[in-house]
Amino acid sequence: MRNPEFSERTRVLDLTDLRNKTFDVLVIGGGINGSGVANTLAQMGISTVLVEANDFASGTSSTSSKLIHGGLRYLQQGRIREVRNLIRERDYLRRNTQIVKDIEFHILITPDSWHRWEIRLGLVIYNLLGHRITFPIFHRNRGEYPSVVRGYFSYLDAMTDDSRLVISNICSAHNHGAVCLNYARFTAIERNESGFSARISDSLTGKEYVVHAKIVVNCTGPWAAEAMKLIGTSNRPDIRLSRGIHIVMPAGIFSLKNAIAFRSHVDGRQLFIIPHGEVVHIGTTDNFVGSPEDREISKEEVNYLLESTSAIFGKMDAASVITSFCGIRPLVSESSDPGKATREFSVLRDDGIIHVLGGKLTDYRIASRKVAGMVAKSLGIKSDMDGLPKIDYERDAGDDPVQYDLDYECAITVDDIVRRREGSSIYSLDAGASMKKEIERHVGKGDVENQG
Repeated sequence: MRNPEFSERTRVLDLTDLRNKTFDVLVIGGGINGSGVANTLAQMGISTVLVEANDFASGTSSTSSKLIHGGLRYLQQGRIREVRNLIRERDYLRRNTQIVKDIEFHILITPDSWHRWEIRLGLVIYNLLGHRITFPIFHRNRGEYPSVVRGYFSYLDAMTDDSRLVISNICSAHNHGAVCLNYARFTAIERNESGFSARISDSLTGKEYVVHAKIVVNCTGPWAAEAMKLIGTSNRPDIRLSRGIHIVMPAGIFSLKNAIAFRSHVDGRQLFIIPHGEVVHIGTTDNFVGSPEDREISKEEVNYLLESTSAIFGKMDAASVITSFCGIRPLVSESSDPGKATREFSVLRDDGIIHVLGGKLTDYRIASRKVAGMVAKSLGIKSDMDGLPKIDYERDAGDDPVQYDLDYECAITVDDIVRRREGSSIYSLDAGASMKKEIERHVGKGDVENQG
């Protein structure tokens, strides 16, 4: 079945048609939670419009570690229920999507690592929660790693392209009738007899539009507190923002066949090195910041990752860093230590508006179903959410992925394609330079906004 057109042209038509519609639900925010909620609601037959101030997945949902994981390290904090739920969701996505793949991790044992018994016990519990009756074996280092590594334990988790997961949910929602608008900034809201009237600004033209909806769902991630203030929510929880950065380096420096987890000798934090074809991603840091716009990557953060990695693999040259990227995690927590703050999502309702706060890539389906259940109850309809949200979208880009991104995934700017549709800016040795050249001919035809 051919996917319906989803392009800048259909976006303009959808914006123009807003004045003639009243939706059941307005979803604010086009990250993983917003896309999951919109996809779930659309598949339930609930009329839905989603608005995103920038491009879909342009915030935290394209700057994660790309892992769909069960939260092994959360066991140390006693968060058994959370780990069990994450493993269940991880395994569903592994079985039912094409964009979530298995990945083998090696936990390295070094002079600065955790004790072997701690790792073995954690893996035993982790495997049991995943219904795998396997005993973790310590493998001695026989030349696979530098001599500082005494050996390793291995386990399986999963990985994905985070922005691709979001785009797939957006396109699935679109296929089921949802209106999904990127570059549509929510600016104001008023209550009326039938629900709400929200003012939307088209970031590309400056034109103003009004969206009418019975229910509003705030899925703005790190911007949740700002959206709650704009909406006028009186009971706002304590949302802390944690910045995590990753550096991208050539895969040839490490020659890894699998991902590795290790403990930094600098501060004891767990770090990852994850292969992605031509490159590896090394991360991540975890530092509180004051604003979701605070994304400037410091030299100190990069040096921390390089120094931590150098303790195992030898001197890492900063000149070998191809690029870096930064994400802001919203944490609903009062903890003064970002590493100990819970990553669980919470869903709050205030005066007819639902707020989705926190959460992870892995558990977006749980959050989506919870919101959908609240919406269904408010609308007085039965909610059969078995297996939802499904990704009812299959990408078929053919020989011209750029044109496909424009026609069927509503790419508008160069960065939409290079960063969030094709990912070449963080998955290639040239940081997307070749892809940008490919886009130049489309820019010449006027197909792409020459931004980003």
